[in-house]
Amino acid sequence: LPQVNKTDTPDFGPRYWFYPNYGVLNFEYVMWARRIGLDTAPYRKLGSGFAHGLVKAHSSNDMQEKHPEYYALGKDGKRITKYRGHGHVCFSNEDFYKTTLKYVRFMFDVNDAPHVSLWPCDGYKHCQCEDCKKVSPSDLVWGFVDRVAREFYKTHPDRIISCGAYAQYKNPPTKVDKFTPNVVVLIANAGRPLFDEPVRWNEYTNCVEDWNSKLAEKRIIRSENIYHHRSKPVEFPVIHPRNVVKDLKYLNDFCIADMGERSYGGGGLDNPGCDHLTLYVNARFAWDADQNIEEVLAEYYEKFYGPAAKEMKEALEFAQAKYSRIDKSRPGGRCNPKNVPLPTRIKLLELLHKAKEAAGDTIYGKRIDVLISELPDLEKSREELKVLQEKGDPRDDAPVIEAHNLKDTENSKAYKLLRTTQKRNKPDLDTTFSVKWTEKSLIFDIRCEEPDMESIKVGEHVWEGDSVVLLLESPYHSYYQIEVDTDGRIYDADREGFVVPQWYSMADVEIEKGKDYWTTKITLPIAILGEEGAEGDPMNYVVSSRIKPGQEWFFNIGRRRPREGNRHSLKKTYVFRAGGSGGRNMLARDCFAKLVIK
Repeated sequence: LPQVNKTDTPDFGPRYWFYPNYGVLNFEYVMWARRIGLDTAPYRKLGSGFAHGLVKAHSSNDMQEKHPEYYALGKDGKRITKYRGHGHVCFSNEDFYKTTLKYVRFMFDVNDAPHVSLWPCDGYKHCQCEDCKKVSPSDLVWGFVDRVAREFYKTHPDRIISCGAYAQYKNPPTKVDKFTPNVVVLIANAGRPLFDEPVRWNEYTNCVEDWNSKLAEKRIIRSENIYHHRSKPVEFPVIHPRNVVKDLKYLNDFCIADMGERSYGGGGLDNPGCDHLTLYVNARFAWDADQNIEEVLAEYYEKFYGPAAKEMKEALEFAQAKYSRIDKSRPGGRCNPKNVPLPTRIKLLELLHKAKEAAGDTIYGKRIDVLISELPDLEKSREELKVLQEKGDPRDDAPVIEAHNLKDTENSKAYKLLRTTQKRNKPDLDTTFSVKWTEKSLIFDIRCEEPDMESIKVGEHVWEGDSVVLLLESPYHSYYQIEVDTDGRIYDADREGFVVPQWYSMADVEIEKGKDYWTTKITLPIAILGEEGAEGDPMNYVVSSRIKPGQEWFFNIGRRRPREGNRHSLKKTYVFRAGGSGGRNMLARDCFAKLVIK
């Protein structure tokens, strides 16, 4: 290096875009993060954690047993003490407020923490006590944060109290005009890949401006999770460097830090090839937001891919243009890679293989191999397309089920489960269902005839006993599983290509048991995206636009009735439809019925 005497300062001081658990990663990944300027500064300068920090104040078993009144009251009249192991709190409970003060004071005075997060547990549950249920989530959560922060601004004015603008409490509270200077807000998961969609961008910037008007100067942290965690293979990469730059340039004058969670596994990052360009650009512009994005991209293609620079530019620019965005013909939507048509996915694979050929057996070719290895196999994808073209869409002939408005009591229709999953027999007991809707929810009423109610089984897991299974594909996401047993316990998962049990439907479940039947009423709230005033968190809810007549969903319903001690017996699994090999698989999307909103 030449002799250099220079001091440089990043635009965003703390830049932490990687690891929830930094220490588990190998040296190679840690050094790459250090070299491009994604460091661990928040833990050194901003202190005690960020996301969902309030759980540290109420997650002990001892507290859950001794003080159930600290926890949110559910619609069933029970306290939510064990949700995700932490429970959800009653923000109106005065004793829990005093307990939180003790916790924060301990963190400041004993642990010397510069920052304490009061961000609630993920999968927010609104307390149904008389004091909480009439208050909006934003006013409830942020009113609590403001009250705690004001107490500590008197004694610890140099310390930070933070919370995330997230899910139902993503918008500023109406009952707090101005926060004290010790309050920091994390604008979380606002959907950067969709920031080239004007509706989403305007919604986001309006929300940020509303927050800024209530906060002291530079009291915002930006937090956005990356988009390829846990998915193998990645159906189509969500590469969005220009949207990252658009956001960072906008935030530069008033944001403290830029951060986001990166998932990892096996000692390394999940899908580093798919995330490499987006993270690299994020790091460079968090350091200097005034750069020219086209110049940075040109340098990246040239220096990282060498002889294949031209081909990789073509491939990666194609990927950026083609990942799933909001369908302009319909309101709402989600950045869902699986919405990308198969021919488009094949085209990207062909471009990448062309680039690999240009790079040859070099370090540049190895870099391209990393990206290719995270995507579906090219030849298998071509074979899949050929089969689909020959077969046609099997759901063109799907049976049609009508869902009527909740207020329409005259036209509601009931339907029966038609068969078992073994030998295609007719069920020996009736299971009927009907579907209702509001613009923000779907309601499934399911009745299970049971002549021997004493024989009902409750297993250790929901699926090991008597239960009903709802499989649901919205117009924007395919698909979800919600399973409910006779005690009202729920197992739910996002099954978009792989099973993600960390997703929660946030369903309300009502169970009724009679002399010779049991019923479950499953009310599914909808996360509405892409509209002004959108509500919900797509990591915890079914995603759709507002429900209205003419929409088409797809679904399947099953009923498990294990007997004779065999928890995995297929003989007592009733379904509406089944497909796959042997016609026994109720999870096969090709056999889903069509749900038409009337």
